[in-house]
Amino acid sequence: MRYGRVLLALAFVLAGCAAGPGPSGAGPGTAAPGTTAPGTTTPGAATSPGSTPFARPDLTPLGLGPYAVGTSLDALRAKGLVANIDQTPACPGIVTAQGAAPYGSPGLVFFRGTLESLRVTDPRVRTAEGVTVGQTGAKVRDTYAAASDLNNGQGGRALIVQVGAHALLFRVDIRDVVTSIDAGLADPLQFRFTDGEGC
Repeated sequence: MRYGRVLLALAFVLAGCAAGPGPSGAGPGTAAPGTTAPGTTTPGAATSPGSTPFARPDLTPLGLGPYAVGTSLDALRAKGLVANIDQTPACPGIVTAQGAAPYGSPGLVFFRGTLESLRVTDPRVRTAEGVTVGQTGAKVRDTYAAASDLNNGQGGRALIVQVGAHALLFRVDIRDVVTSIDAGLADPLQFRFTDGEGC
């Protein structure tokens, strides 16, 4: 009888060792604090083929992650970060392209070979202050005290927040809902919205 109890106790000890704590004291099947268990992703993280998960960067007037205003088209093309490159003869010096999916596939506008502005419509991309597509113009006004209204004379409305020579431009629909956010050089952003939407 005593021998049977010893064997039972030994079995429990061995089972505890097999399912012992994970790294840094985490329980079985869990990852250590600050890490991600294999096969999972961090909420809000983006992935790309052949890469590990990473947090999607915030959109600022200066750009979005590798899509910084002033970056050359050639540099982004060399890194495989642009697709659907197009140049319209009616708009000399302007090239449009699309950014990579992990960054919300932003629309890119290059002028004379350098990134001038970008536009996001993916609600998972947020500004540094937390505004996203799908939120309201009221939220933009509450978040940015310096936001001012724009009207393109054809019923189009937007809010612009200028920071030095750069800006964020929030296009809003008739329900006052943000449909896209542009970032880049302030003057071209404002001109394209109010006067020169085509180029």
